[in-house]
Amino acid sequence: MRFGVCAAPDALETLTAAGFDYLEPSVIGLVQPEQPDAEILPSLVSVFSHSQLKPEAFNLFLPGDLRIIGPDTDDFRQILYLDAAFQRAARLGGEIVVFGSGGARRIPDSWPPETAHRQLLAFLKRCGPIAAQFGITVAIEPLNTAECNFINSVAEAVTLADEINHPSIGVLSDLYHITHDGQSYDETREAISQLRHVHVAGLGRRAPTAADYAYLREYFAVLKAAGYEGRISIEARWESLEAQIAEAREVLGRAWEGA
Repeated sequence: MRFGVCAAPDALETLTAAGFDYLEPSVIGLVQPEQPDAEILPSLVSVFSHSQLKPEAFNLFLPGDLRIIGPDTDDFRQILYLDAAFQRAARLGGEIVVFGSGGARRIPDSWPPETAHRQLLAFLKRCGPIAAQFGITVAIEPLNTAECNFINSVAEAVTLADEINHPSIGVLSDLYHITHDGQSYDETREAISQLRHVHVAGLGRRAPTAADYAYLREYFAVLKAAGYEGRISIEARWESLEAQIAEAREVLGRAWEGA
């Protein structure tokens, strides 16, 4: 199993020392798709050329003002953004882009749900071929009901991915969101054919500690039994990354082995 952390490149040295396998930075913050290539890529290529860890996955895909649901969508802007985002992510070693982006996909008040569904399908159908050009897989992230009002469970994400039926569109399972909304791990087990990426944290999205061993092991046992062989990233609220990272890595490895 490959373990990573959702963090910025300034954490590379710390994550490498702790024994992690990859970095998961944000599309918005790192590759900045709407800025010119010359202002963004050269320095990033230089940073990662000197690092053992690569950004194999990316999160925070779309800015909130790049609406894909509602009356204010812009197809041309979407296409330009997707092309730059996937191309740059791949150039740095990316293989997974997580599609959470609750602000961009939230259904506005009084907007018809069936229209929202059609818009989301159209966006993902646009994503698939562009992502495939660059060897990227988009993982649809179910967000808890406090963060977004659209696609809130692994089962809903799987239904959406099945509708799209494109090899570059899959699903993410996030332990924090599942726990927050009291959902069953069975949905993750049943999603295995579409499961492309996983996010975990300690209880309440804290950095994993020894107290989270049983919690993580129970979830990992579901992944293991289903045959999951992808990546697992910590997406947590750190009090001090430097102080907490070694314990987090130890707990993840021990929980996986014990599952």
